[in-house]
This record gives sequence, C-alpha cells and structure tokens, in this order.
Amino acid sequence: MCHEPPVEGFEIHIITPSETTPKSNISAELCGSCHSGQHETTYNEWNEYSSDTFDPGTMASHSEPSNIEETEVINSSSCVSCKSTEGAILNIEDGELYDLSEDSMPEPEDINEWRITCVACHEPHSAELRTTTSTELCASCHNSGGAEPDGNTTVIRYTQWEMYNGSIYTNDVHAVKLGCTDCHMATMIEGNETTVTGHSLDIQPALLSDPNSGNICKKCHVVGHDDDDPPDNECDDCHDIALSNIIATDQEAIKERLQDLELIEGNASDALALIDDNSSYQEQLENYNNALYHISKVESDGSFGIHNMERANDELDTAEILLNSVIEEGTRASNKERAATPGFGVLLSFVAITVTGLIFENRNNGKK
Repeated sequence: MCHEPPVEGFEIHIITPSETTPKSNISAELCGSCHSGQHETTYNEWNEYSSDTFDPGTMASHSEPSNIEETEVINSSSCVSCKSTEGAILNIEDGELYDLSEDSMPEPEDINEWRITCVACHEPHSAELRTTTSTELCASCHNSGGAEPDGNTTVIRYTQWEMYNGSIYTNDVHAVKLGCTDCHMATMIEGNETTVTGHSLDIQPALLSDPNSGNICKKCHVVGHDDDDPPDNECDDCHDIALSNIIATDQEAIKERLQDLELIEGNASDALALIDDNSSYQEQLENYNNALYHISKVESDGSFGIHNMERANDELDTAEILLNSVIEEGTRASNKERAATPGFGVLLSFVAITVTGLIFENRNNGKK
C-alpha cells in the first residue's frame, strides 16, 4: 500500500483532505513487491547492500543506509538533503544545483528512510524522473556545492558534477554526448525483456560494449569477434578501443600520479615544518592546503579520470606545482640556516677541496 490510512480511516481524508494527510510509504520494498524477481530485476539490482559480497568500506550503493554506514549524518542537517529519501525529494524538486534547500529540510531525528529509494528519483504516481534529464537528477546530489580552493579547505567531496561538466562527453569532442545513465545504467535486452536495468549504477564495461545490449557504447566500443580469429598483428585494431582497456589504462595513469603526489606531499609537509617561523609560512601553508584540495577533488570524484581526464590531470598538475613551491621554500630556508651555522663555510670549503682532490686523483689514476 502506497499510502497508510489516517487513524480515523481514509474517509476523514476525503472529507478534510488538507487536515488529514495519509502517510506515504517511501520504502524501496514497496516498489520491489512488483519490480523484483527473474523477469523484473530493478529492486534486486538496487538492493546491493543486502548482498553478502557488498563491502561498505570499498563500495557504495543507494541501498546503503547512511545512518548505519555514515553515522555522522545523523548529526548534520545538511546531510539530510542527499543522504535520505525525504531530503532528496525536497532537494531535487527545488531544482537549484548548489541549493540543498536546508531551510525546508526535516531534522535528522525525523528521518525514517536513510537510503535513497525509488521515489527519491521517480515521481511515484507517474514513475517519471523528478527532473527533465537524468544528468540533472544525478547532479542534484553529486556535486561539491560550488566549493573553491581558499587556502584553508583540504578535503572536498562529491565532485562528480564538477569533473564531468565541460568534459569531452558534453562538448562534442566525444563521438556522442553522454549523460550519467549512459554509462552508469548499463542494460541488457533479451527478446522482449530487459534482463538488466542498470539500477545498481555500477560501471560495467563489458555489458556497455556488448553488441547485443541496449547501450550506446556498442556503436564504437564493440567487444568480441566472429568465430574466426583476426589475422596476425591486427588485434590492436580492435583492442585499443575496447572500453575495458581504455578505462583500465586511463585509471592506472591517474592512480600512479596520485601515488607520486603522495610522496611529494610528504616532502612538502616536512618542508612546511622547516619554515613555521618564517615570514613565508602562511603563504606556503595556503599553497599546501590548496594542493590537498586539488588532489581531493580528483580522489572524491571516484572515476580516476574517466569523467574528465583532461581536468583530472590539470588538477593534479596544479597540486604538484603548489607542493613543489612549498618544498623549494623549505629548501631555501634550510640552506640559509646551514649557511648561517658557525664553521659551516669552512666545512663547506673543506668538502669542496676534498672532492676536487679526489676528482684530480681519479683523473691522474685514469691516465696511468
């Protein structure tokens, strides 16, 4: 039942509808009573959290109860906007990208549904999306709130919209324009049945590229070939455009850059400690914090460059430049301190003479 009757019964609602509103059932289980099973897999795909293989530490799902897996949400009114179905409905209906409609949000203690269920995205009476496009729907929550580097913020979250917007998928560089669901809702149609609806929202490269699927990627990134193997040395003609290969290669490149930056960040942190009493400390602290911001923007996106490879590299380039500026300032301060140490100049001269002597001796030995 979608609506529970008032204590007095439905008749009282008919007589005074504005005074006695029936309570709505916004659980996914209500929809799943029909949209589940072998021939209707929507609920089963959405309900990843109940699977034995689901790991909340490394995986994410709309079926994941935020109040259990992200307990901080129960103490934050702003989290209600995207971490509960009641809040998501109000936030999405508002239509403003960076407006979480916090003034109209219920308090965390009044939330009953801490998962993102069907009615958060679908208007229940028509089953249509609550927004004009699916990308607008996703962007309602998957955005950073318009955050900018300010010299203080080091962590930014939910940056998917900022990374995707302006990417090759939106500016006609890619062969076709792609929205969120084109990649995150891979479907499979067998006969007259849709056997995979994409409601797990997981990226599935093989399914996206399957020539028998209903997905747009198959137009270019087709997988498999006829029974006869291709001629020798022609594998690359197809496999360099295989979607799984493209994703793996691009993600590995960004992951390697993030690992490299982790080492540079450690050096910058040490350098920052060397100038804590220096006049340049505040400037370099802001550079350091902004570097962490740019790194966090890429990490929080979660796609490791797939949403926007160019922007991901730009963000990491900026982070590297800022971290190196901190390291350079720390090096200058260290050299200046050592130069001012009594006897340092004499020691430096002695080392230089010794090294010069060794070089001269080696050269003479080489002539022998």
